[in-house]
Parts: sequence; structure tokens; C-alpha cells
Amino acid sequence: KVWRYYFSRDIYVLPSYFLGGEVEAWGLSINEAVYYHVPVITTDAVGAAVDVLNNGKYGAIVPENNVDGLYTKLNEYCMDLTSVKQRAEEAFVYYSSHFLTSVVSEKICKSFVKLILNNA
Repeated sequence: KVWRYYFSRDIYVLPSYFLGGEVEAWGLSINEAVYYHVPVITTDAVGAAVDVLNNGKYGAIVPENNVDGLYTKLNEYCMDLTSVKQRAEEAFVYYSSHFLTSVVSEKICKSFVKLILNNA
């Protein structure tokens, strides 16, 4: 019932940071927030940020450990929530066409078929 938590939020923030040079490999909660139409602010230490948010087109990506940048972006989001929510709707459309399980599964299957036919 994780959807209840996302639907009750105006903004989702994942302020991850590099730990010993390691990045948060993906950050699945970014996928979940976008799926539930919640605007996202995260850092460049989250692997999903670049792909799911399309390099910041569909959500904010601030440099890790940049508290001022995170504060500024959060303030911007709060001051213009209507536009931010519209961007979250656009993020969902992008996400749906690239990252839903059904879409990814179909791409993987097509790749395997192509690989098999090319090696037959």
C-alpha cells in the first residue's frame, strides 16, 4: 500500500550523497514517485535521476552535498507547485513509455529474439 504515502505528498525528495565514492545504484523510490505523479527532487548521487528524470527534464537533480542547492530547489517547487505538478504529469508519461515493467520486458524480449535470429 505504498501508493498511499506517495499520493499524500506534494513533493518527493531523495537527498542521497556519495559514500566512499559509491553512488546509490538506482534509487527505486524515484521510479515509484514518478509512477504516482509526485514531483521529484534528488541528487546526482542517485542512478535513476539521469534516466528516469531524463537528465532533469522531469524532475530536479542537484549536486550531492549541496544543501543550499537542495533548499533552493525545494523552495522553487513550493512556490510554483502548479507548474511542478504539471511537470510530474509529463514525467509519468515519459516514465510509462520507457520504464514500466511491460515496456522493459518487451524491449528485452525483442533484443533476445534479434540476438537469436542473428546467431542462427
